[in-house]
Amino acid sequence: MLSVRQKTLVQTTFTHLAARSERASLIFYERLFELDPSVRRFFRRDIKEQGRHFMLAVSTAVTASSAPEVIRQSMHQLGQRHVNYGIKLYHFDMMGEAFLYALKSVLGEEYTSEVEEAWAALYAWLREMTTELAYTG
Repeated sequence: MLSVRQKTLVQTTFTHLAARSERASLIFYERLFELDPSVRRFFRRDIKEQGRHFMLAVSTAVTASSAPEVIRQSMHQLGQRHVNYGIKLYHFDMMGEAFLYALKSVLGEEYTSEVEEAWAALYAWLREMTTELAYTG
């Protein structure tokens, strides 16, 4: 779970990320496809529409970081959907890398090592909730 300081950093920088959400989501998918071009097959809808869904999920996660019990069941369901899509555990690592890359690209100088650690902690927490039941039980 995130520390109080990490939650504050995530919430503060999310405001700036949200203002550039379309750019952030496009950078995320470009980077993800660079890391592994084969993952493109998992995304059948328009990438801009997919990006809106992605940023909505990020927004929900940021909000839920202050109330984790609210999001746990939704994340478990999301994990099960990802299993059904054929997503493997290692894909989540690539997604995390692509997400941090997108954050760094859109936040610029605001992206410090402390901000990176906070967002990495949030992503790790979400990854754990998403995968804990779907990929282990």
